[in-house]
Amino acid sequence: MLNDFMKAIIAAENQYAQALLRAAKPIKDDFARKQNEKNAFHKTVFDGTNYQALQFCVSEVEGIAGLHTELATLMEDEIRKNFKAKRKALEQFNAKKYEDIEKARYDLRRSLENLEKHEKHEDRTMRDLEQATAQLEAARDPNKKANIERAKAEFDKKTEMAHQASAERVLALKECNDLKNQHFHQTLPALLYSIQKEDESNRIENVRATLQQMLEAFKNRNTKMEPILTRVLATVSAIKGNQDTAMFASRMSSKELPPEDLDLKDTVSLDNQKRSIIRGGEKIADTDEEKEITTLGYKKGRKRAVDRIRSLDREIEETQKQESGFEALLEVSKSKNAQTEHLDQTKESLNQRKMSLMMKKYQMEVFIAQCDGTPMPEAPKFTSLPSKLKSGSQDSQPKESITGKPISESPIVNGTQWTPTQLRMCRVLYDFEAAPQTKEMSVKQDETIYVVQKGTDGWWKCRKLDQSDEGYVPETYVEMC
Repeated sequence: MLNDFMKAIIAAENQYAQALLRAAKPIKDDFARKQNEKNAFHKTVFDGTNYQALQFCVSEVEGIAGLHTELATLMEDEIRKNFKAKRKALEQFNAKKYEDIEKARYDLRRSLENLEKHEKHEDRTMRDLEQATAQLEAARDPNKKANIERAKAEFDKKTEMAHQASAERVLALKECNDLKNQHFHQTLPALLYSIQKEDESNRIENVRATLQQMLEAFKNRNTKMEPILTRVLATVSAIKGNQDTAMFASRMSSKELPPEDLDLKDTVSLDNQKRSIIRGGEKIADTDEEKEITTLGYKKGRKRAVDRIRSLDREIEETQKQESGFEALLEVSKSKNAQTEHLDQTKESLNQRKMSLMMKKYQMEVFIAQCDGTPMPEAPKFTSLPSKLKSGSQDSQPKESITGKPISESPIVNGTQWTPTQLRMCRVLYDFEAAPQTKEMSVKQDETIYVVQKGTDGWWKCRKLDQSDEGYVPETYVEMC
């Protein structure tokens, strides 16, 4: 039982060590990749006290895993091995003693069989004597003619044999009783006593010593673990958020001025080209990959959609990290009364990109649901909108075109001036619920509405066919008729 207990502990220690290493591996691999990271944002985060403390903790976790492996090896190669060797020696000793007990029992059984044999022989001689006595009585009868001398000689012979058999049975009975008394009063107690003494001095002592060695091994492991935990605690206590933020602000701040506002011809030029979205300081061309995927068949299209969702998830996560970084920069800049206009604009661009990516992901989720015949997914809910869509902002007020008329009456799309009679229609792809206190407009799937203005920020200004409402709708929720 103790051997099985040790085997279970050894297996548990090895499994725990492997689990610690598996938990540390992805973080360790991530650190290895980021050591050669050229991206300033990632390198700054990596050099912070927070990530450095995490790296140290991961390294120490590997040390703890090594202690568990060392304990398992010690128990297997020394403690359990010695225990099994002593137990085997005891088993051999006990086997020899049990053989001696079996031999004594065999001698006693043979003695009983010999006694039984003499008893049977005595019974036969007594029956023969009775027969010889009857023949002698018959020979003495005067009316019968018999050889009395012959009968008398046979009687004497049988009498002698009966006396001899009886004497042999008495001797066998005495020998059997003597051997029985010796077996139960001397041989068996002596053998059992030697087994008991060997058990006390070997088996019980072996169990005690093994348990003591196990406890000492656990104690030594915990003693070695104490300084590791102390170092980890000291490293974690040294994490300083203000120091990391100051370093982040110093490395990521830019003294470049924001670009100048676009004039009318610039807007027309940009609208005629593929629009670009700011992402980590690089311009990534916006594509119609989602629309292309929806035109493919079920098998190929669905696989492409799943891969596209994974790619969008990575982009959304990256954008959120950058957005969080600029929020920290804003806080630091505001605390130092620095100019934050360019940071606000960059953060706004990141927010718009994130919403655009979320809408693209939703479009792929809808396509997959249509392929599988499952319920439609819930559309994303945005917690914030571009500043020009927020109620009460200056940019939410109608602007005038080059004709001097409000855009809602004479919009300019792709360099063309539209009159109310020239408005183009679009079809609503998904339900959209307008957020309260904004310039958004709620629409239903398959509804047809007018396009008043196509924005470059992912939002189109639209109008109901019955002129009952007008407001902004996400670009990815509609398509031109």
